[in-house]
Amino acid sequence: MQNINERLISPETENESITDNQQVEHMDERVQQTNNIQIRNLIPVENGPEIGQESDNEFFRNSTLHEACYSGHDRTVQFLLNQGAEVNRCEKDGESPLYISCDNGHISTVKLLLENNADVDLCDHTGKSPLYISCNKKHKCIVYILLSKGADVNFCDNRGRSPLYTACDNGYEDIVQILLTNYANVNLCDEIGSSPLHAACCKGYGSIVQILLRSGAGEFM
Repeated sequence: MQNINERLISPETENESITDNQQVEHMDERVQQTNNIQIRNLIPVENGPEIGQESDNEFFRNSTLHEACYSGHDRTVQFLLNQGAEVNRCEKDGESPLYISCDNGHISTVKLLLENNADVDLCDHTGKSPLYISCNKKHKCIVYILLSKGADVNFCDNRGRSPLYTACDNGYEDIVQILLTNYANVNLCDEIGSSPLHAACCKGYGSIVQILLRSGAGEFM
C-alpha cells in the first residue's frame, strides 16, 4: 500500500531535481501545500456514525496523522489536528503519533504534538514509552524535551528495561548523563535481574561503568 506522501505528492514535485538547500526547502513547502489541499478535499462530510463506531473520515484523519508524523510534516500534522484527528490515537501496534515522531527523530513534530496535549508516557504494545525509544535511538534533544514535559524517567518496558538501561546497553554516554541528572534509578533491574551496570559491563563501556558507579550503582553486583 502506498504511504500518504506517495499518494499526495504531485508528479511535478516528485520528479523535481534537487541541487541545493534552497531547492529542498522550496520543494518541502510545495509538498506541504499539496498535502494540505488534497487532504482537505479528501476528507468527507460527517454522516454521524453510530455510537462506538468510527466514521470513515475519522479513520482517514487518524491514519493520515500517523503518516505525517512518520515523515515529520508539521503543517500537515497541525492541519489534521485542527480537523479533529486524535493526538493520542494509537496504531494497531500501540504506537502513538508522539511515539512515531520520537522514533524518527522529528524534533519540531514532537514539540507540536506536545503543544496539542499528546500523552508523554503513552506506550506501544511492548511497553516502550516515547522517552524509551528516544533514548534507544539516541535522539538527545528529544530526550531533553520529553523530560521537560514530565516524562517518567523510570518507565520500564514489558521486559522491565528502563530508558537508562537501554542507554547503557547501547553505550550512549551523553544520554546516560542526562537521565541520571533527571533522577533515573541507577539500580533499576529488568525482569531477569540485569541492571544498567550489568548492561554496560557486558558491553565493555568503561566510561559508562564509571559514571554509574559514581552515581551509586553496584547494589546488585
